Amino acid sequence: MCVDPDTARVKIEQYYIVEDCGTILDHDVVEGQVQGAGAQGLGNAIFEALVYDADGQLLTASLMDYLVPTALDIPPLHMEHMETPSPFTFNGVKGVVEAGTVGAYAAIPNAVADALRPWGIAVTALPLSPQRVWELVQTAAPPRATAPQEGPGDTTASLNV
Repeated sequence: MCVDPDTARVKIEQYYIVEDCGTILDHDVVEGQVQGAGAQGLGNAIFEALVYDADGQLLTASLMDYLVPTALDIPPLHMEHMETPSPFTFNGVKGVVEAGTVGAYAAIPNAVADALRPWGIAVTALPLSPQRVWELVQTAAPPRATAPQEGPGDTTASLNV
């Protein structure tokens, strides 16, 4: 995970999804469903927000206002599927995609919180949109000297997790 404090860009370098699918009937369908779920989970954690004004009017009602991830925002997804047949369903099948959507909503904010820790920033709300990360960095103290660096002698402000 890389967070650039100058642009507030959160870059996820790799993402792992492991779930128990029960008996897999079609591996290609499961792969596609989990990839889509991973993208949706990342979008929920970093980009997507329903914003209302004081009168309750939805302000993010179109894709002009509602930020969603693009193909450039989705990291390589590493997926593993366990097959533990369910004793309660026909053919032992189970639901698919929950790990891709639900896991991101916890994993991504925790990784961002770790990356922003040298600034003394506490992540307390989601999504971690570029605007929200930028606002957090602007109100924070400069990073402590113990902040991890990219390499020997590198002085970039980006932090990796």
